[in-house]
Amino acid sequence: MSVVFYPSAATVSLLQAEHTTTPMRKVGRGSPVETPATPHLHAPLLSNATLDRSIRVLGSPASLDPLFRRLASGLPITLGVLGASVGQNAGCLDQPGKRCMGYSGIGHRPKGWAVRFLEHINSRFPHNGHRIDNAALDATPVGAFSNCLFSHLSADVHLVIAEWGSMGNHNHHQLPHIEQVATTLLALPARPVVLHLSVQEWCTQKISPRQFYRVGDLLMGRTTNGFVYPDTPWARVDLESTRVCGHYQQPCISVKEALEPHVLNGEPGFGLSDLTGNDWCPTPIS
Repeated sequence: MSVVFYPSAATVSLLQAEHTTTPMRKVGRGSPVETPATPHLHAPLLSNATLDRSIRVLGSPASLDPLFRRLASGLPITLGVLGASVGQNAGCLDQPGKRCMGYSGIGHRPKGWAVRFLEHINSRFPHNGHRIDNAALDATPVGAFSNCLFSHLSADVHLVIAEWGSMGNHNHHQLPHIEQVATTLLALPARPVVLHLSVQEWCTQKISPRQFYRVGDLLMGRTTNGFVYPDTPWARVDLESTRVCGHYQQPCISVKEALEPHVLNGEPGFGLSDLTGNDWCPTPIS
């Protein structure tokens, strides 16, 4: 079995989200402006080049081997999720009362990216014991997890997806905690894979209509004043997560790295409303 194949499979599951195709045209500063969306049409699956671009660090075979040996042996795994609202939106299946249940795919609920990822794992390594432990908490920075990690997350995890970027405007003040959480997880007997999934803000929040940032743009906002794009709080968190991944040979995925060329080129299906709807501007993963 080739261990190094599987991060690409994980990337496919995380990134091949369906979204409505919207024709785009260019105006003004190169900012895409939408024409009405065509209902019931979906963008094609992302190319291999796009998916490969998302991989900041692949992870070493030695780091990935315990997870895939367990899967290949027919044993169940627990997929852990850490982070804030983006993590909550990953979904969960058996955590009543937690907001992630709103993305369980049960009934008419949307299906979060962790739920779809678990389905992907089950399609390759089926087991009815595979489960999700979603420990993400809305508007919660990484320091709140590093100080009492296992009051949030089960210690019996085999793959943990940590998403710290979406809280970058707070987490850039707490960068050492990213490594602290990673080393705590890597010391567990199960030797879990710790996959850092990077989400960044990349469009204006205080200017309407919203536009994608360009190099040299001054960020506006109480927690972002003084930053000049592309040096943003989210980029600093992404850099630290990538450094931690490289040092401990764990995988890192950046959705922004994957999608940004399509977005900046104004390609159909990659406009603001296609990716984020009327919500906010970090790179989507749902």
